Amino acid sequence: MLLTIITWVLVFLFGIAGIMKMMMPKAKFDAKMPWAKNFSEKHLKLIGLAELLGALGLILPEWLGLWGWLMPLAALGLAIVALLAARLHMKLKENGPSVFALVIAVLALYLLWQNIGLLGL
Repeated sequence: MLLTIITWVLVFLFGIAGIMKMMMPKAKFDAKMPWAKNFSEKHLKLIGLAELLGALGLILPEWLGLWGWLMPLAALGLAIVALLAARLHMKLKENGPSVFALVIAVLALYLLWQNIGLLGL
């Protein structure tokens, strides 16, 4: 049950964040998220795509009954994205967002740890 809740929290957070980065015009996104001014529109869309694909990678293997190995790899990828976000927020001295990103990274790493057996290691 806990793993299911963590999975859906991550799917929701990364899915929404990814869609927002991919769909929102850069000027509007910059106004809402000052850290985004450090990135080009192309880079923001690429980050958004990575987040969205990671979110899908957490749930598609279960839904399709295929590619079970994809879920832990998606969790690892999302943990890396969250750790990079935490690093950026720390550099910009944004304490709240950096702590939030670290918590998200820990959740993604916990999901990876609990599902590492799906990789066949």
